[in-house]
Amino acid sequence: MIGKRTLATGSPRPFPTKWTVGLIALLIGYALLQPQLNKRFGWQLPSLSSLQQHEPAIPHSSNAATDEPLRYGLLRETASDDFISPGGLRYTRGSAEGHRLKHLERHLQDDPDRPGKHGVFNGDMPQVLRWLDEAYTLAKRGGNGTKKNEEDGRTVYEVGFPEPVGYIGGREGRRDNHPDARHIRLVVDGNKVITAFPF
Repeated sequence: MIGKRTLATGSPRPFPTKWTVGLIALLIGYALLQPQLNKRFGWQLPSLSSLQQHEPAIPHSSNAATDEPLRYGLLRETASDDFISPGGLRYTRGSAEGHRLKHLERHLQDDPDRPGKHGVFNGDMPQVLRWLDEAYTLAKRGGNGTKKNEEDGRTVYEVGFPEPVGYIGGREGRRDNHPDARHIRLVVDGNKVITAFPF
């Protein structure tokens, strides 16, 4: 029972007041900070109510009532329009398209009239998101075939793959008969995705 300590004799003795006050302050602090920490860092700290019920915390998601609570079957929504991948990459609002996921979708189809080169991923969005998680994990480890640079305060990873992950489109790609792309360039700000494409 909270606030009581049982001695070997079986008689209860009250907790010192300072311990009780400290525990209550700690619980209140956790309750206030838990949603903010989850939102900011993409963590999955359980709420006090879920700890009380001995059940895992269910992250807030506007899609929770639907048949597919995860975006593309992979991304968990931690806040409104803020998604995190299993590998820890965050996809948030931003870019000319309004959201980083919309920007990423532009690299799922060729734009043959685009000047220069345009990297186009093979496969669908779930496949691309899995490749990006893999690239991110490999690059953070500094594995073979990976490079890391800093540009304008952002981290740029370049990761090679043994098999093609896409092809080169755009005007130059069309001129060169759409050569295979076996590398991914991933630009992040912390763990937030800015852009990613094959090259």
